[in-house]
Amino acid sequence: MAAARAMGRGHCGAGYTGVALCRGTAGYDRGMDNYWVAVVWSLLPTTVVSIVFFYVVRSVIRMDRTERRSYAKIEAQERARRGMPARPESAAAAETPAAR
Repeated sequence: MAAARAMGRGHCGAGYTGVALCRGTAGYDRGMDNYWVAVVWSLLPTTVVSIVFFYVVRSVIRMDRTERRSYAKIEAQERARRGMPARPESAAAAETPAAR
């Protein structure tokens, strides 16, 4: 058998050198339908993790924006309660560039 492989024949027949593609070996010989199933299954974990990551980052950004609005509202109420002037809009915008 080793001599046959050394001559370029392999165990699939005369002159055939693609041993990995022979039926019954370690190669992928299940046809195109199963090939595309394998492609989908190999891309699925990456796609799912990417989608989950997108929604987590999106929720963090929205939460930060909502929290900044809440703190600004509370600060405005406290300033009004203490009789202080309203915070200038330019100072508020300078401290929170993401809130624009």
